[in-house]
Amino acid sequence: MIRLCLSNALYTLISLALIGLPFYQNGIFFDQGHLLVDVILILCLAVTLVVLAAWRNRSSENDHSGAGPKPFNRYDAAFVIYVLSYVFSLLHTADFTRALVGALDALALVFPYLWFRSNTPTRFSGNIVILGIAISSVVINIIGMANAWHALTFPSAFDFTNHQVSSVFQYHNAYGSFVAAVSLLLLTYVAHMDIRKSWLSAVYTGIISINIAGLLVSDSRGALMFWIIALVLLFVGTKERLESHTARGQLLLLFYVSAIGVGAGYPFLHKGILSAKVSSGWLGIAITFVIPILLAVIIRLWTNRTGNRLVRWMTFNRLLPIGILGFIVAAAVKFHALVHKLQTYHANQLSVSQRFIFWKDGLKIWEQSPVFGLGANSWHTLYEKFQTYPYYSTRSHSFLVDTLMEVGLVGFIALLVVLWPMVRATVWPYQQSNVLMEPSEDLTERAVLTGKPGAFVPAFELNVVMNRSLAVMGLTLFLHSVMDWDMSFNYLRILMTIGMGAGVALYASREVSTSEKGNASRMTQWVKSFGTNRGLVYTASGIGAVALIVSAFFGTQLFRANQVAASAQHIPLSETTLTLYQKAHASAPYDAEFVADIAATENSFAGMQGIPATQARTEAAQALSTYEQAASLAPFDANIQGATATLAYKLGDFQLAYQHAKLAYEDAPFYPQNIEIAINGGAVYAMSIAKSNPTDSQAVFKDLLNLYQQYLQRDKVVQNLPSYLPPMNPYQLQPFTYDSLAAAALALKQPERAGQLAQKAVSSKDVHSKQLAQLMILIANRDLGQPVTNQQIAKFVAQNPGVQSSYKLLSNAIS
Repeated sequence: MIRLCLSNALYTLISLALIGLPFYQNGIFFDQGHLLVDVILILCLAVTLVVLAAWRNRSSENDHSGAGPKPFNRYDAAFVIYVLSYVFSLLHTADFTRALVGALDALALVFPYLWFRSNTPTRFSGNIVILGIAISSVVINIIGMANAWHALTFPSAFDFTNHQVSSVFQYHNAYGSFVAAVSLLLLTYVAHMDIRKSWLSAVYTGIISINIAGLLVSDSRGALMFWIIALVLLFVGTKERLESHTARGQLLLLFYVSAIGVGAGYPFLHKGILSAKVSSGWLGIAITFVIPILLAVIIRLWTNRTGNRLVRWMTFNRLLPIGILGFIVAAAVKFHALVHKLQTYHANQLSVSQRFIFWKDGLKIWEQSPVFGLGANSWHTLYEKFQTYPYYSTRSHSFLVDTLMEVGLVGFIALLVVLWPMVRATVWPYQQSNVLMEPSEDLTERAVLTGKPGAFVPAFELNVVMNRSLAVMGLTLFLHSVMDWDMSFNYLRILMTIGMGAGVALYASREVSTSEKGNASRMTQWVKSFGTNRGLVYTASGIGAVALIVSAFFGTQLFRANQVAASAQHIPLSETTLTLYQKAHASAPYDAEFVADIAATENSFAGMQGIPATQARTEAAQALSTYEQAASLAPFDANIQGATATLAYKLGDFQLAYQHAKLAYEDAPFYPQNIEIAINGGAVYAMSIAKSNPTDSQAVFKDLLNLYQQYLQRDKVVQNLPSYLPPMNPYQLQPFTYDSLAAAALALKQPERAGQLAQKAVSSKDVHSKQLAQLMILIANRDLGQPVTNQQIAKFVAQNPGVQSSYKLLSNAIS
């Protein structure tokens, strides 16, 4: 009794969390949200490990009823491998901080997976979880829709330019994926209920209708497409027996009822959204919600009054032609609007074309470490290094591509394995075991014979209904994430993981049945023998709990560091600012961003008005040293490398500027400022050592011209981009860079090329760049044998004092 009350209380807390989490940091999108939720879930997991160890040992001695955690199987093993892949990727990651956040995310997912994998819900606990997700979806839908007419204001919940609802996620595709998944969750759940006995099923029907309307107003084509695919798969698998179609008929009937609500309310809702008309918008929401409820209540009363004759009649085969006819009529009425909408879908759209490019670039990153990957968020760290053309996207728009990049083939294969039970629970649940999809044997849940052979009013075991519903939800979320970044929202990833655990729980029910018959798998037998050894169980659980607590500590420290750094950004520049960034660095010494913040603050001190020049240079030199420390922590961060190069160039350390600018260019070659600093700094450095070290000087000059050739190749890519793929920014070099390149060509005895390069800067509005270009052309013409004398060059330099220092430096390389 105590265990039942405790279980119900925990399920209630989980339900409340599922209601509230979408409103925390936009569905837990930002790192701060990830870290806080991760720490909480990891600590819950540590406690759960200890409790399960005690429970298993107690049940092995005193409980012979078969209760307790279900047998460990290959899908559980796959999930463990998937999670550990993120943990071990910390040893070979492209960015430790981002990989750490991803590893903590993965560890945190174990708790929802384990909970829904191991626990058999009661009537109360099963309903409370579904109810929590349903309530959350209603609030999310209303907030998103109401923002269109300036009610229930939430930041970026509605895109007034494209008229797309995004709600709390602030991204219309993520919102579309969520409401699509919830609509199928509730469709599955209600389709397996006895509609004659549950008033709640009528309310759920209204919520289904609201979610389908939400899917439409999200304007997410991908979410709509994968919702249709998942819906078809759901119809395929919805049978209470292999040859029976009653549950499928009830599913179709519920879908029709919800569709009627959407059809009645959507015109008002659409008008409210497009014209920001308050009355139309609220009326559309009310109609969409209320009409399905009323229809469901009428069906319930009619079914009770007619003695199940309606149930006997509403088979799938009879209902399907009605739906087809209704669709044809609706399409004919809205023919022109439908054609217009379809014409807006084409392969050359920016969002469609870019996705294929992102995935291609993501596979380039994966090729760098195909077996084990490069750690979580490796796309964010490396995409600029491998991008095909200049674009900005911190997400690859594919969960599968992300998985390949982050944990390689090992984690990718493990993910596919643990996803399989969700697919099977959706499409082939009746093939898994007679236990899974048989009507309940409980008198209060028993399916009622309708008088027609093989036909039942669908009423199944509650744990089967809940687990299959959650698995359908998880599969729908996964399907859309294949071509978008839904899983960057940790809330959606948690929901998908719940679906994974529920799917594996359905499969484990067969394992229990098989085990009772003496046909358990080798893995199940091994785990069972392991579980009888109290010492091993306690030791393994203790080690796991300690490891999780250590992980939670790292997460807490990083969370604290981010909080401190955020407070530093909201105060005026002072010594306190520097102190706060130093505290953040002390809490997370592996994070390059905090070190870069310290360097930027020190450099800001150097630029303050009123301080002596000597002190300013000392402060700047300290900032440069700190930037170098940050650059060593983040070798693939073009921003930090570029900031280091810029400050080094400003301080006259041209060799250091050249080195870091080259690294910045290699990490982000489509950012022209990186190659500009590399060429300009490298040219000055090479000219300054031309007499003392001519060999190295010549090597640098050759490297500069090689960098320019690489620039030309990329510029050709940019120039040939189709009109629907505009570059993120102009890929052009500043005139002074051509002066530096001309100097390199002169130093390498290539006067014709030097003249061509200098000619590109002659029309510069910058006087210094223009005069340098004219000087380079004079020198190039002289070297080509044209009638230009040294006296003419000297006269030009004397008439333009601004180029005297540059000419003196150039003379070191060309004399």
